[in-house]
Amino acid sequence: MATLTLNNITKHYGSAKKPGELILKGIDIDVQDGEFIVVVGPSGCGKSTLLRIIAGLETSSGGEIYIGGDNVTALEPSQRNIAMVFQNYALYPHMSVRENMAYGIRLAKMPADEIERRITDAAKMLELEPHLDKKPKQLSGGQRQRVAMGRAIVRQPKLFLFDEPLSNLDAKLRTSTRLEIRRRHNQIGTTTLYVTHDQTEAMTLADRIIVMNKGHIEQFDTPENIFSRPASTFVANFIGLPAMNLLQVRVQDSHIYCGQQLLRHIPIPETIQKSGKKEWILGIRPEHIRVLDEPSDDAWYMNVTISELLGSEQLIYGDIDQQGIILRQSDIRQNLLHTAKRSNLYVQPDLTQLHWFDTDNQLRVE
Repeated sequence: MATLTLNNITKHYGSAKKPGELILKGIDIDVQDGEFIVVVGPSGCGKSTLLRIIAGLETSSGGEIYIGGDNVTALEPSQRNIAMVFQNYALYPHMSVRENMAYGIRLAKMPADEIERRITDAAKMLELEPHLDKKPKQLSGGQRQRVAMGRAIVRQPKLFLFDEPLSNLDAKLRTSTRLEIRRRHNQIGTTTLYVTHDQTEAMTLADRIIVMNKGHIEQFDTPENIFSRPASTFVANFIGLPAMNLLQVRVQDSHIYCGQQLLRHIPIPETIQKSGKKEWILGIRPEHIRVLDEPSDDAWYMNVTISELLGSEQLIYGDIDQQGIILRQSDIRQNLLHTAKRSNLYVQPDLTQLHWFDTDNQLRVE
């Protein structure tokens, strides 16, 4: 196990004279020994590039990488003592499971009895013992992914790197394999960096999450803080299903308006009152708004467009003065089942769950 430190990592694909656009824009992170860190973000944000630079498969344009306190920036991948699990498993089709798991450590000229011991331990941990003599084509997708994990485990590296390892699996298998990865991490305790575009994987697997956007880190924090205190509108919109509602509001004479609708009884933070600015972004998650049976003084008037019944909950889509809003209702009542046929609702926000963002820089206002 080891710590991981990145100091001002940059990456561009041009030359020294013509650097080109920066893919990574000064990445700084400190990962503690034994942490499970998930890097999440949309396609093209630089997360896989960052992982490949840590692995040594690509060189950075600037900055330093430390694994276990050692500067590995200039070292070859084989010298960094890491193990990487890829999206496509990368198994040798002509080798058995046992041979695939042993290949890397056999090249390192490890004694045969130690190789066998490590394979046996890893196979038992991953429930692969009945499959050790099978070829990859005889295994399911989930079993192949476990073989790839086993091949990484037997190396006993300082650092595990996962590059979207579950993307090729169906939804049910992805869920079970995700739980398997977290369970094995709890057993082994090796520092892990896991790249994904799936926010569910990020929220359920991570000790801390790195949210990336256009080559820089938007927020690096625990799943709880990222969900409840997003640092920017990007994080608020990216984390959460459905995403946080973000309403363009106007503060005028100590009142808050969404379009022409007055939003009553909403507390205005002192920072906003003192700023003198009128335009702000007000955020609230869909689950923090409830439907009222009757109008009230602090209700919002919502035009309804459509609803979706998802078994244990219902999503209601609509707008407040032509600004889109979504409600998530876990209280499924008969009068809400056909909400799509209704033209309007009165809804009430949880005033303790409001989020304010600056319209200029899109950052959270404390």
